[in-house]
Formats: sequence, structure tokens, C-alpha cells
Amino acid sequence: MKWLLGIALTLQLAQSDGLTPAVTLTQEAWAGYQFYLLSMGSGTGTFAVSPDGRGWGFSYCATGNCGGDNRDLALAKCKERAQFDCIIFSLNDRIQVQYSVQ
Repeated sequence: MKWLLGIALTLQLAQSDGLTPAVTLTQEAWAGYQFYLLSMGSGTGTFAVSPDGRGWGFSYCATGNCGGDNRDLALAKCKERAQFDCIIFSLNDRIQVQYSVQ
């Protein structure tokens, strides 16, 4: 249990120190994120973006009991589109990085 608390504290410190990645999304990527949110509904999902904010991909389960890992699929879809390794932008509807939109 202590290790879990340690991880949470580390993540909070990283965010407060500005160490979380910052991404500038294109309008197209932002529109893709909005579509992802609508598609996911109250289910679960992952939205990934390329470091340059141009490429994106997502995976979701609208019913919440689909099994599998949304993260790997979202990262793979993003990499296929962007030709770059991608990062997790959002888990469900919680954005994980600092961002701006062009």
C-alpha cells in the first residue's frame, strides 16, 4: 500500500514541477478527441497523441465490460497514423498532459 502512495505522490510532484509532457494539438487532433469523448460515452477508453500533436488514435469500450487494454490499441493506432511513438493524452475523460490547441 505504501508503494501505491509513493507513486501517487511522485506523480503529483512531477505535475507540479512542470515535468509532465506538454503537447500542442492541431485542430484535427482536438476534433478527434471530441469525437472520442462522444463515442466513449460513459464507458472506458484511451486517447493517444503524437508528441507533435498532429497524430492521434483512440480505443474505447462504450459498455465498460469489453476486456482487453485500450491503452495498447490507442497507442498502436496513433503510431500507425503519425509514424511516431505516441503518448497517452487521456484516460477515459481525464487528460494526462499539459496541452494547448492550435
